[in-house]
Amino acid sequence: QMAIASDGQAAGYLSGGCLEAAVVQEALNVLQSGSNRMLRYGRGSPYFDLKLPCGSGLDLYFDLGPADGVLAEAMAHHRERRAFALQTDTRTRSSRVITLDPPVSNRVRFEDGVLFRPYLPEPRVLLAGAGPLLPALGSLLAAAGLDVRIVSPDETTRAEMASAGLPCEPLATPSALPSDWLDGYTAAVLAFHAHDYEAPLLKLVLESPAFYIGALGSHTAHAARREALASLRVSEADWGRVHGPIGLIPAARGRLSLAAGILAGVVAAAKERGLID
Repeated sequence: QMAIASDGQAAGYLSGGCLEAAVVQEALNVLQSGSNRMLRYGRGSPYFDLKLPCGSGLDLYFDLGPADGVLAEAMAHHRERRAFALQTDTRTRSSRVITLDPPVSNRVRFEDGVLFRPYLPEPRVLLAGAGPLLPALGSLLAAAGLDVRIVSPDETTRAEMASAGLPCEPLATPSALPSDWLDGYTAAVLAFHAHDYEAPLLKLVLESPAFYIGALGSHTAHAARREALASLRVSEADWGRVHGPIGLIPAARGRLSLAAGILAGVVAAAKERGLID
């Protein structure tokens, strides 16, 4: 989606660069006319000179904007990480906010003149651990646009994170992990080289609705992890939620391959759940 101001400034995108200039010009026409409209670009469009390289068509709804109260309600849901949808009747030009109960996807629907646009909380990553992988992984996750929350019980690791410009909070005990950091739109990544600390923390994470849970370590470490969690009475069903060895790059050992593989695993899980496009 895009937002266009009356002076032509724009934010967002719709086609990755193919149509944005034309969309801005049309939005300015809509602002001047004071009337919402639906237009098609690409295949089947009256604008024969504006084509999409993929050969498809794109239907865009130009909306002068929901009422201030509707926008305020939408922003309140966004701040509280609640899924919601903006439902717009294109015939009456009226919009309202609808709260959505998970699980829900971000699929946009247009039926009988009603546009249904879901908004999900942005995927977040809880990164917990210690060691040299954390700064590389935290930097890569943040560069990808993910909201990253980092905790570590290790003072040296926290200092390295600070040098990398990444906030990192101390974690004195596993139970000190803030419970509101773990919701259905959060991935939990545990990156400990000393695995004796992680079992109680992993048990706590497994009690949450996190959409992805992964832990660093070899196949041998993962087997030991399973035994440790069994002693903490973690069920086989819960254990099955843990990805390990973590990441989509097999036998990764270096910081680059580990960090890239973990990022890919988190993004793939978010995509599979319909949390991102």
